[in-house]
Amino acid sequence: GGLEREGVEVWVRPGAGLLAKEGEMLTWSPFQEGMDLGVWHKESTKVGLVLTSLREKGYDVVETYFGMRISNRNGWVDDRFLGSVPFIDILYFSEITARWGGVLVVNYCCDCAGVVISSCSKKTCGCLICASDREDIFPLRRMRVGDMELPLPSNISSVIVPDQFYHT
Repeated sequence: GGLEREGVEVWVRPGAGLLAKEGEMLTWSPFQEGMDLGVWHKESTKVGLVLTSLREKGYDVVETYFGMRISNRNGWVDDRFLGSVPFIDILYFSEITARWGGVLVVNYCCDCAGVVISSCSKKTCGCLICASDREDIFPLRRMRVGDMELPLPSNISSVIVPDQFYHT
């Protein structure tokens, strides 16, 4: 949509809206109310222009702990979520190089132990980072959902981290 027209690289995050298992293709979840999209922090100005346009078209755009949430004002209200559902979360990411005991961190949590684990998970502690120094990379560079092929971050030589962890 609008993000791609502005030249913003966008990828679908495993988690809300997608069912994911390491080494397997991702499928849409019938049990989630929203979807997570990742964008690079360096594209935040372009993303801001798109969000302004969405507000003008009648969408609610609110800031959250992880980034921005977009929802339709005609959606239904659910007290479990900020805003109405269904929604799309825009998560800002930056690249870093992080090592723990000489091994590239695969999953880092802001208030969890710094250990290397094999897959990404979305927990209350904010486990959102995925990278690997091996050939078996998760998330996949591209994923297939039905007949569609969707992009994931193109540069996985570094760890990608949500902005709330590393930007001051």
